[in-house]
Amino acid sequence: MKTLHLIIFSVLYFKGAFAAPLDTSNVTFALSAKSLPCKDQFTQPDAYVQIYSYIKSMGADNSQKQLQVVGSTPYILNDMNPDWSEVFNFMWTRGTGQTWLIKVFDHDHVSSNDLIGSAEVSVDRFLESEGNVKVNLSHGGSITIKRVLPIAFKLSARNLPHRDRYIGSNGISDPYAIISYQDLSDDTEKEIHQTGVLTDNENPTWSDTIEFNKYIPNARQTLHIRLFDRDLFSRDEFLGEAHIKADELTEQSGNVIFPLEKSEGGASIILRMPHRQKELPTETSTDLHLTSSQPIYTPTTPESASTSNEEYIHHYDNEIHDEIPK
Repeated sequence: MKTLHLIIFSVLYFKGAFAAPLDTSNVTFALSAKSLPCKDQFTQPDAYVQIYSYIKSMGADNSQKQLQVVGSTPYILNDMNPDWSEVFNFMWTRGTGQTWLIKVFDHDHVSSNDLIGSAEVSVDRFLESEGNVKVNLSHGGSITIKRVLPIAFKLSARNLPHRDRYIGSNGISDPYAIISYQDLSDDTEKEIHQTGVLTDNENPTWSDTIEFNKYIPNARQTLHIRLFDRDLFSRDEFLGEAHIKADELTEQSGNVIFPLEKSEGGASIILRMPHRQKELPTETSTDLHLTSSQPIYTPTTPESASTSNEEYIHHYDNEIHDEIPK
């Protein structure tokens, strides 16, 4: 038997919606931006974000901020509407005045990086807004912060059709998978992962841990899994596909089987999900009263910070082991 290491994340979650947060909780979120102003005359911005946190005290002088690094993104080339793939983790404590300072920069390969704009966001208010906030930046454009629930799974397939027909071949396919997702509000599919090729295998089990980091409960997201046969001398051949509703997938645990569409011979895929968490503790707080009179965000014009990309390590809370047959 071999051991599969999967992750349980500590974001609180009820069926179809986020639970009311505890007094202290790990918050995971992602960022995108719209209509960023151009700093260079002939090109769109190569935008990236740096995020800091500090404690904002009402009625006090907050000019001397004790900034703590939350994380940063790589830059996305030539895009006024970037959607960064990074997911950030933040340990939130209710009512302490925690505030995010978000700075968006235009990466410059020759000269110093330009500040596109910035904003401050009250973390308490962000969570009270159901974790989906669009804020205006100080110099134009906006940034959207969405609370996300990362999920992970392993992928197998069974009874894949034989596609290899060249002389000397046993006919068995050399499969690989491409996994993408689509939001209801966006017609564009975004690729999550592509597995390696497993040679001559009609019942493949890929070792990859596939992470869907941008799952948002009740957003009607769909996972799209396509399987192909790798061919050396011709175009790769389609083996089948599956469309899976992300909301329904998160309710499952263990091996979840889906028939392959546009395939034959009873072909299917198997998603191995981590065991579901036990019921949330009954002492979970449902008190969502405002803890301060802070606005949810404030556009700012802060002093320029270091533009180096700080390393950010994701902290996972628990690890489980699931035995998978060879």
